[in-house]
This record gives sequence, structure tokens and C-alpha cells, in this order.
Amino acid sequence: MIQQEKYQQALLSLNSVLTRARWMAAEVGASDLAKLLDAAEILPKYIAQSDDATEDFRSTVEDISNHFSGCSHIIGQFDQECACAW
Repeated sequence: MIQQEKYQQALLSLNSVLTRARWMAAEVGASDLAKLLDAAEILPKYIAQSDDATEDFRSTVEDISNHFSGCSHIIGQFDQECACAW
């Protein structure tokens, strides 16, 4: 759990990690990984927005699930009633 007052900072930090990982992947020619990270880096912003971005988040996750090998299960995880178990 992250303390509520650090929630926005935690999401921004996660976005920064994903963005940096994308640049690193692109630098070594891992274009598929760079594309996946590029698609994923917006997700923390959707979570942090004050307005409802659920459909934008779901749409991005669905695109990731449809376009990247090994990710097809992710949309199902999002659509579950409770994703309680990690």
C-alpha cells in the first residue's frame, strides 16, 4: 500500500520508470519492448486523473493485449470483478 498523500507521486514515479525503460529498450534496438513500454507509460496518468479515465485505461490495456505477444491475458485481468490476487 502507498500512503494516500503519496499516491500521485508514486504514479508519476512509475510513469518515469516506464518512460526511461522505453528509451533504454529503443537504444539497444529492442523495438517491440520499446513499443510496449511506450503504450504502457500513459497508464499511471489515467489512474491519477481526477476525472474518470476508466474507458481510456481499458482501451489502452485492450490495445496492449491485442498487439503484444504474451499480453493477451491482461485485458481479462482488468475486466475481472476483483483482481485481488497478485
